Amino acid sequence: MSIQYFSGRRLTYALCECPELPFQDQNKNCVQPHQAAAYLLWHRGGYDASSVDSEMVTMMTAAIQENFHMNILLLLPAVAVIVMAVCKCPSIPTLMVSTLVAVVLAMLVQGQTLSGILNILDSGFSIDTALPEFNRLVNRGGLQSMLWTAALGILGMLYGSIMEKTGLLEALLSKMDPLVKSTGGLVTAVVLTCTLLLMATASQTLAIVVGGRMYIGEFKKKNLLPQTLSRTLEDSGTIISPLVPWSLCGAYMAGTLGVSTMSYLPFAMFCWLCPVLAIVYGFTGKFFWKTGEKSSQKIYQLSTLMEAS
Repeated sequence: MSIQYFSGRRLTYALCECPELPFQDQNKNCVQPHQAAAYLLWHRGGYDASSVDSEMVTMMTAAIQENFHMNILLLLPAVAVIVMAVCKCPSIPTLMVSTLVAVVLAMLVQGQTLSGILNILDSGFSIDTALPEFNRLVNRGGLQSMLWTAALGILGMLYGSIMEKTGLLEALLSKMDPLVKSTGGLVTAVVLTCTLLLMATASQTLAIVVGGRMYIGEFKKKNLLPQTLSRTLEDSGTIISPLVPWSLCGAYMAGTLGVSTMSYLPFAMFCWLCPVLAIVYGFTGKFFWKTGEKSSQKIYQLSTLMEAS
């Protein structure tokens, strides 16, 4: 999913004609306040360590040590994903490299055979111990278990394509036009549009592309920097995706965590705080810079502003 988020960010950069370098400033000024607010809410009303069963934790730790050979090298697949994502490598090669690294480690460290590895890749890992909670934790994965998630994503994108080609999306989204008079209204329209697109199409990519394509002209008319549209698309089209149960992100996270989307939604505070604070920033003008207010490698040129008008 980290790869998908990196891909979504790069898609917004390309769509909004935005340089990637200023992301560090956006992270400092915009993302960190979201993270701080989410942390405070979580700290006050979220996780309660007193409810943890320490005896169960001890039993689970013992079961892991008994059934697996723990080694720091086992972190290499995750390291490979992070490094290749930061280096902006394509998603498929990144997944293939991380899978290959994990396969090699499973054979060298855990003593798995090649036939056993192939079976795990297809049907998932399976083990039977005296601790049912441990069995539920590790008995999962495999291609077969992900087929329903893949089918859901494909059906969602097909449904979204049908809505776009038949003009249903355009008819629905045209109702947003009265909102774009002010910067705050424009940001609200982008957030609502991307949310509706996610719910209608189950596709993060389609939400970003269609939402960005609809409103880039209005951002040009208001002489806003490209980074502002890019960030707004991320705050809605990317971040909200895990909160839509039938989207690819939502289905994947619910299936992987074994927790329904509606169950983890109240605790995914960062996901629903981002669009809320984006709207607040839009109405207050905070972090929504116009040309000349902040140095930028890219601005919407006068010619593009005239075309947008």
